[in-house]
Amino acid sequence: MTSNLDLILRSITSGNNSETKTAAYVQFNNYVKNHINPEKKRKEFCDRLDPKWVETFLCANIPHWQNSNELFAQSAIKSMGYLVYIGSQCPAITESQSTLIITQLISIIKSTPHKSICNLAVWCLGVQTFTSCIIQEKFHELLPLVISLVSDTQRFNSFCIQREAIAVFGKLLLQVPANMISSLNKWLRPIYSRLLHDNSGLRSASDLVLKALLNILPTPPPSEISAQLADDVRTSLLKDILQGIESDDKVEQALQTWGYVVYLLGSSLTKESLINPLLKILEKTFFHDKSKIRGLSYKSWTYLIDNFFFSRDVKVIKPKDLKLIMKPLEVGVSEEVDLDVLKELVRGWAHLLMRLGPVLPSSFLLCVKSILDAILTREGPAETTEQLCEMVAEVVNSLLAFGPSKGDDDKRTNDAAEDEKTLLDISLKPLPDLFTMEPYYASLLQFLQKLTNSERSRSKRLAHHLWMSLLSRLRNG
Repeated sequence: MTSNLDLILRSITSGNNSETKTAAYVQFNNYVKNHINPEKKRKEFCDRLDPKWVETFLCANIPHWQNSNELFAQSAIKSMGYLVYIGSQCPAITESQSTLIITQLISIIKSTPHKSICNLAVWCLGVQTFTSCIIQEKFHELLPLVISLVSDTQRFNSFCIQREAIAVFGKLLLQVPANMISSLNKWLRPIYSRLLHDNSGLRSASDLVLKALLNILPTPPPSEISAQLADDVRTSLLKDILQGIESDDKVEQALQTWGYVVYLLGSSLTKESLINPLLKILEKTFFHDKSKIRGLSYKSWTYLIDNFFFSRDVKVIKPKDLKLIMKPLEVGVSEEVDLDVLKELVRGWAHLLMRLGPVLPSSFLLCVKSILDAILTREGPAETTEQLCEMVAEVVNSLLAFGPSKGDDDKRTNDAAEDEKTLLDISLKPLPDLFTMEPYYASLLQFLQKLTNSERSRSKRLAHHLWMSLLSRLRNG
């Protein structure tokens, strides 16, 4: 391996023939690509990379970024991207070298007159894997630079550069999350304002960053962010979401944006009187002609559930709020005929029950009995109704016992593989014995009877487990 890299390095550092050097960089890029996957192969490559080789490579490579031959400069900076991709995993790359690379990338981004060079330098920042301490040291320079690149409409006005810059936000969220969260008021607006951009690449990149942010964002969201977002919803975002819902190529992203907005608004959702115009949007999409859009509507509804719970004391959540949340779920259980949509609906319902936690018993009539009753009076295709019953049974069994029943392994039938498709990934704590008391005891027994009467083997297995859980509760009570 070392001899091959030495030959490549010799070509990069010797003579003045840019074509030879360009070919050497291309060879290096292909070489690295062949040695970074799988993980074991990458580690071997990093461990065997010689520090002197790295030092010589850096001394030769960085000046090449500004070469007048743009193709040569592109190949040089692209090679740097492959090197920084293994950054923190490579003992041969020192901290001072890592800092130097970041500094030089910032410099070339600011100074280059070439769009392609700027784009590749930004790409390098997005793929680098340096340690968080290195990035933290340069954060005060990186953040304003990336913000300016995302917002640039003068210098290059390039969607490619903007997309790569948005990806850098995602990388910074992984490497220095505390810094990024404390600076939300500086960089979040350029991201959410591009969720419904005409350019699909910017939409996708922004969506990935928002997903990453919500995974680490403390709740409730910072008030200054909610207030800033509320202003933008009134002035532009609400209109953009409405237009997106009417657009075939943006409707899915519009629904996702609706969820992000509802979540990030926090208490501003109700304080700023934004809830009604936002709810009217999903009132349309719950009944959309396309089943995929209806399913995404129920998925987005979980963001509203989250908002209600981190902006209110769960112990005093109002019945009217629960009724608002439950309404589309009850209607969907009664009327929806697409199984995939029903899966999203039941997942959303289970999410609500999970958020209710210890106060679920006092909300049982509104949140559980209503669903059981809707199933018992449901009209529609019998097979779809039976599969819906199975999904609901998993949730009910989680409340009665300790997790959804998978059935006994030795009793699985030939259609077990098909049955598995309806399983839900849910985690609910069992309810106290209040579950077995009136006035919802009768609804539970009717639901169990419906399962028992089914001809589907999975329904019968679930009915068996539910009966056993219920009898165990009654016996222990």
